[in-house]
Amino acid sequence: MQVSQAPSVCGVETISTLISERERLDAIKETKRKLEEAKYELEVAQREGRYEQASKLRFATIPELERQLPSETEQAEGTSGTTLIHDRVTSSDIARVVARATGIPVQSLLKGEKEKLVHVRRASEATLAS
Repeated sequence: MQVSQAPSVCGVETISTLISERERLDAIKETKRKLEEAKYELEVAQREGRYEQASKLRFATIPELERQLPSETEQAEGTSGTTLIHDRVTSSDIARVVARATGIPVQSLLKGEKEKLVHVRRASEATLAS
């Protein structure tokens, strides 16, 4: 019976991890949305001559939102190795999908990219040297 209980506990932990990661990403998105909205309101306030509101936005609201954003982003990047949900697609994500679809090992795909970059560097150095 203990073996059958382990997968259900693992499932609950996985679901709770997914929920917490989704909440974290949603909080980051909400902060970014508020920041963009505040920047837009700043532009409108300046255009319309509402300088008191513009100064509150420029020197209080926007800096506070910008302070919140890096801390949330750093928190997301700090746990990126163990996250189940990402807000961006990385080259390693693409390599895993292509490897799964084609049967080519991920390391071979990534190795090819490294070689291409080395050749680009050598070609640019040769161009600059001439």
